[in-house]
Amino acid sequence: LVVRQHGQTSLPISAIEELIGEKINKEGTELELFLNRLWIMGRLELIYGGAEVHYAPNPSWLVSQ
Repeated sequence: LVVRQHGQTSLPISAIEELIGEKINKEGTELELFLNRLWIMGRLELIYGGAEVHYAPNPSWLVSQ
């Protein structure tokens, strides 16, 4: 949704937590572990740089959706 409708290529963990943390009932370390599992599954890309780690949808997964 963020990529397709707003053109944002990635989000820091803090923004992800703010946007969907309550909806998926995960915060802090628990959310980081959840995002890391999605990265291991190939659904997210992990981006290092800046003040925080960012996550972005894997392009191949976006195409399949």
